[in-house]
Amino acid sequence: MASIIFSSAISSATLYFSSSRFCFVIRIEASTNSGFTGTLITQTATQPASGNITTNIPGLTPNTMYYVRVIAVGNGTTYTNSDASNDRNALTYPGIPGSFISPRQTENSINLTWTAPIGGADYYRLEWSPNGTSDWTPIGENITGTSYTHSDLDANTSYYYRLAAVNATGAGESDMIDATTDSLTPNKTIVTTLSDDFDDDDTKISDSFRL
Repeated sequence: MASIIFSSAISSATLYFSSSRFCFVIRIEASTNSGFTGTLITQTATQPASGNITTNIPGLTPNTMYYVRVIAVGNGTTYTNSDASNDRNALTYPGIPGSFISPRQTENSINLTWTAPIGGADYYRLEWSPNGTSDWTPIGENITGTSYTHSDLDANTSYYYRLAAVNATGAGESDMIDATTDSLTPNKTIVTTLSDDFDDDDTKISDSFRL
C-alpha cells in the first residue's frame, strides 16, 4: 500500500490511497492508539480497476486523534493478506457547542453561555454581526470557558452571534443566535410642592422641583 492521505471531519474521516497490489477487497482499520489494540473501527472497500481508492470512515468521536492503516485482503489460496500499510493519523474537528443561549441582557450588555461539545475543544471562537449575514467581528479571543459578556452595546439593539469550537485541526461547525439589549429606562419625575402661609398678606407660595 502507498500514497495514503487521511483527512478528518467532525465525526468522520476520508481516506485516499492507492494499492500496488491488485485485489478486490481492502480492509481499513482505525484506532485511537498507534498500536491498533483494543476496539478497532473496521470497514472494507473494493479496489477499482484503475485509479485510487476513496472511502469514508463514519462514527468517529469529535476532537479525537485516530490512526488508520489499510490491508489488502487475500482469498486464502491464490494470494494472502498483505502486510499492513504504514499508519497515518488525523485529529477530528471538534463538535458544535451545545445550549448556546443568551440568559441575560441589560441596556448595554449581552451575556452568552454554552456547553462544551462531545470530545471537548481547545478553545472557542466567538463572533458578532449587526445583521447575521455579514460584517462578522471576532470578540473574546481564544475563549477557554463557556460564557462571555459582550459589553459597551447600544440599547434596544439586536446583535447576532456565532460560536465554534476550535482545536489543532481547526474550527468545527458553528451555531448562531441573536439577542437584543434592553431599552433605556425612562427618567422618573418627582414633583414636590412646598406651601408657606403668610398671615400678614394671606399669600401662599408653591414651587415645583423636577429631579
